Amino acid sequence: MKAFLLEVLKVNKMNKFLLVCMVAYAPFVLAGKLTQDSELVQKCGACHGIDGNSPLAIAPNLAGQLQGYLLQQLTKFKIHERVNETMGSVIDPLSENDIRDLAEYYSAQKPKPSTPDESLDPALIAKGKLIFEREVTRRIGLSCGNCHGDNAEGEENRSVAGLADFPRLAGQKHDYLVSRLKKYASREVGYGLLGMNVVAASLTEDEINELAAYLSSLK
Repeated sequence: MKAFLLEVLKVNKMNKFLLVCMVAYAPFVLAGKLTQDSELVQKCGACHGIDGNSPLAIAPNLAGQLQGYLLQQLTKFKIHERVNETMGSVIDPLSENDIRDLAEYYSAQKPKPSTPDESLDPALIAKGKLIFEREVTRRIGLSCGNCHGDNAEGEENRSVAGLADFPRLAGQKHDYLVSRLKKYASREVGYGLLGMNVVAASLTEDEINELAAYLSSLK
């Protein structure tokens, strides 16, 4: 009986020790989770917005973007599969944990409706909606919604191994969308995704502008 009590006391002492360690080291464990005040978020926020809603026309919004997609794209910048001088200077020094934390942080932010551009009139947006829903389907058997979702809010990929999530396009910057569609159409280095290449190449310059107008108008 005495031996049993001694063992119980040892266990209780060990539990107390573990509890003290957990409390003492909790700040270090939680340090990897980013907040708006984090230095890394402040740096990224110069282009993409502290809350992921970009103040720049050509820099994409990251708020509400699918985490898997963000993780894939940030990793591509890290291994130089995607090349951008500004992004490279920020991503190169980051660890894998930093990249995961960034993807988690921005995916959790809430997208804000962008201020409509006066040049994006309702007729332009209506034409873009037809392209998103029907016109591409008629030409090549694909629609934008097949991958990006009916409301362009993005789709998790659960079918094709090795293929990342399909990104959210709703509310994205008009100029950014136009520039990326043109890169896919011309199969620029880093934009060699077959489905996007085929779809983008099937569109005229006017249609690219109309599709971007529609997508940027979505909430």
